[in-house]
Amino acid sequence: MKRSHAVFVLAAAMLIGCSDAEKSTAPSFIPATSTPTSSVTLRGTVILNPNQAINPMFDLRLDDGTLIGLAGADALALNSVVGANIEVVGLEIGDSTVEVQQFLVTAVGGRDVADGILERTESGTYALRLTSGGTLDIANPSDDLIAHVGERIWMAADDGGAAQSFGVIQVST
Repeated sequence: MKRSHAVFVLAAAMLIGCSDAEKSTAPSFIPATSTPTSSVTLRGTVILNPNQAINPMFDLRLDDGTLIGLAGADALALNSVVGANIEVVGLEIGDSTVEVQQFLVTAVGGRDVADGILERTESGTYALRLTSGGTLDIANPSDDLIAHVGERIWMAADDGGAAQSFGVIQVST
């Protein structure tokens, strides 16, 4: 073999050996410095976790019975929707805990509901600016409902758009 070929083969072997060595030199017990957190979307029922006085004080019970802890500042508003079905988007921060980034109330007491900010329109009527996008006109709102203009609420409506029931979604103080 020519000397130039031998040098080339030796250099290639060293590069291959170095790349393999770099992959295997880190001890497995050293934690990763930047573990990526993955975003998840989950659906279930909000329950109060009586065993936790701090985050996560709420759990999401999935349809299969699995409990997922709901943590973070945005989870505090869940206090007003315990028992409701929600869709939550968040970051996995543990084996069974999600840091809530946003949530949408989808059903209360077995009834589908709309979730959004109650607004008075320019024409003097009322509408719900939906958390999921768009608006829902409200026919003949009660004085009790009108008292919550500017607040985030969930609302069950009949086919004509009249509120049948509602609740305020708020951070507890």
